[in-house]
Parts: sequence; structure tokens; C-alpha cells
Amino acid sequence: MPEYVQAVANDPQRALERAGITVLPIDLKQRPNTHKYFTDAQYEDFFASINWLHDVVPREHDAESLALTMRLRSGRHSGDIFQCGYIFVTRNPRFVQHSRQYCLASRLLYETQENAVIHQRELATVAWLRTGLGVAERIPRGQLLAACERVLRVRSEVRDAVAERLKEFTPDKMEEFELLISDHRSLRRLADQTLNNEKVVTADNAAELLEAMRQATIAEEKKAFDEQLAAQTAEHLRLDAAQKAEHLRLEAAQKAEHLRLEEESAAEAERLRANAATIASERDSARDAAKSLRTSRETSVHAIAAWTTGTVRIFDLVGTGIILLFAGAGILNYFTGWLTKSSPLSIVFGVLLGLFGVYHGIMNALERPKIGLASLLNRLAKMLLRQRLERAGLAEAIDIDAVKFANGRISVPPSAIRAD
Repeated sequence: MPEYVQAVANDPQRALERAGITVLPIDLKQRPNTHKYFTDAQYEDFFASINWLHDVVPREHDAESLALTMRLRSGRHSGDIFQCGYIFVTRNPRFVQHSRQYCLASRLLYETQENAVIHQRELATVAWLRTGLGVAERIPRGQLLAACERVLRVRSEVRDAVAERLKEFTPDKMEEFELLISDHRSLRRLADQTLNNEKVVTADNAAELLEAMRQATIAEEKKAFDEQLAAQTAEHLRLDAAQKAEHLRLEAAQKAEHLRLEEESAAEAERLRANAATIASERDSARDAAKSLRTSRETSVHAIAAWTTGTVRIFDLVGTGIILLFAGAGILNYFTGWLTKSSPLSIVFGVLLGLFGVYHGIMNALERPKIGLASLLNRLAKMLLRQRLERAGLAEAIDIDAVKFANGRISVPPSAIRAD
């Protein structure tokens, strides 16, 4: 009833007490554990950003209201007003707009979450939508239409506020604004954006309001243009249908021919694939045969090399024995003089020693290497290896110069055996 509403408006605290709701005294110094949700630095920053008031007391009131509400929420925000836990209700639309912009810029809220400060009309609307739609009594149609008409009708104060801001900061857009206010669509958009409250109009959002009015007019024109364009497109599609059908017919014929050629190409590819498989099989067989031949060659060559090494080793033992015999004879003659008693042996022994000394003297004078038992054994081993490889038919299967000879011992590295 109107009387009850007026009584509550006159003394809200008494009405709350009758309902069992008490007032909670709180200030910025209490509950320090909640200060992290709206710090003292953020309080000072928001206080400094309030430029629609000049007195310090109301500025402090607005800043404290936002800070306390955010702290009481303790970071629990929601897109539903009744799920936020705490809200601050005001009749100042500028406070609502500026506080939301500040919280979004400071990353205290997301776009989908409800602001800590809301307008009284928003709370009333949400409360009526939650509780009033299911009642038996209906709002009289005349009253509803009158309320809607008051909302849609742009107040002259709003138009004047926008015009004043545009003249002050962007006078070049005044002509466009005067043309737009003659269109009911742009006026309706202006009413929607400002809620018919001239206090919402600022130097910062005047250009945005003008752009919203322009977009409202453009939207209607764009809708008509889109309808005309859709009709032209339909006609164009109808005219192109026959051409597309003919194109599809020709394309189907081309695809059929293409499929026939693909089938022929597939058969040819299969034949080539079979030939390639046969060639690959033959190549693998040839590779296996070559590998087997190489293995056989390696076995034969190593066997001949081992056999030749054994033969040369016999000559090595014989030569070593002769050298030891001469050395022993020399030592015996040194102590007993037995060889000097026999003139033929003395002559032979002296001649051999003389030839040996002359040979060493000449080779030393010429600074050339002297032939010894090891070099003789290596030459003998190389000669015997070449002869035996020729008799075995493997002379071309080995690079004799790559074979290593050391004191008559033969070593055949893998690189010495030719692949073919």
C-alpha cells in the first residue's frame, strides 16, 4: 500500500528493526582480513577519480560505500544480484557507472558479474521480476503504457546535455546530431542509453551516445537494404540455376571421363608395380648372390693368406737357424780358434764375413735401407701369395698392394678384397 511504502521511506531503520534486521556499524578500519579485496590504495585511487562532486564529505561517502561493499563481499561475486551477498543501492547513475568502470579496469570484477553499486531502479526492476510476475493482480494496461511512454520520451534536458557537450568538445558533429534527433529511432536509442537522466551525459560519453544514435538509424536502413539485397540475391540465384545445372552436367561428364582414365592409369600403375616388384626381387637375389660371392672370396683369400703365412714361417725358422748357427760358430771360434785351424772353413767363413761387412758399409755410405731377414720374408710372402691367388683364380679378387706384410705374416684387411 502507498501508506506503508511512505512509512518505510520516512524511517527505514525502524522498519528494518520491526522486521528483525539490525544496522551493522562498520568503517574502513574494521575487518582487516577483508582489506585485500579493496585495498587502501584502491580506496585513495577511487576517491581521487570522483570528479562529479567537489565537496570532500560526499566524495568520501561514495568511496567508502564502494570499498566497504567490496570488502564485505570478500571476492564472492555473481551475475545475479541476489547471489552477491552485499550490494549498495543509490539513486546516483553517475556513481553506478563510474564504480563499475573502475572495478572492471582494476580487474576486481568480470563483465558478467554484478557491480557492487546498483541503481535503485535496477533493484526495483529485478525485485518486481522475481516476485511480482506471479501475483493475481495485473498492472493496468493504461498505467503500463504510460510508464513505457515516459521512458521512451526523451526529456529535453537530455538532448540539451548532449548538445552542450558536443558544442564544447566536438562542435563539428553538431549538424549530424541535429539531423539525428529528428529521427525517432535515434531518439529511442538515446533514451535507452541514458534512461532519460541528463546527469549521465558527460564529456567522455557524449561521442559514444552520438555513435549509438547513428547506429540506431543505420540499423533500420541496413535492415531495409538487407531485405532488398536478399531479394536481388534470390533473383540472381534463380537466373543462375539453369547455368549451374548445365555446368553440373558437363562436370559429371568430365568426372566420368576422368574416372575412366583413372581406371586405365590404375591398371597401368598396377602393371608397373608388378614389374617393379619383379625387378626388386631380382635385384635382391643379385645382391644376395654378390654377398655370398664376396663371403666365399673372403674365406678363400683368408685361407690362402694363412697357408702362405705358414709356408713363409718355415723359411723364417730356417733363416733364423742359419743366423744362429753362424753366430754360434763365431763365438766358438773366438774362444777355441777351431775354425782358424781348418783353412777351407776359415777361408769360407772369412769370405762370408767380409762380404757381409762390405755390403753393410756400402749401404751405410749410400744411406739406403739394408735387406734383412724380415724384408726377404715379406717379399717371399708377397710372391707366394700372388702365385697361389693366380692358381686359385682369385688374382683379380684382391688388391695385393693393400695387403699388409710384417715379418712374413700376411694380414688381409676387408678393404683389400674387391666387391666384384
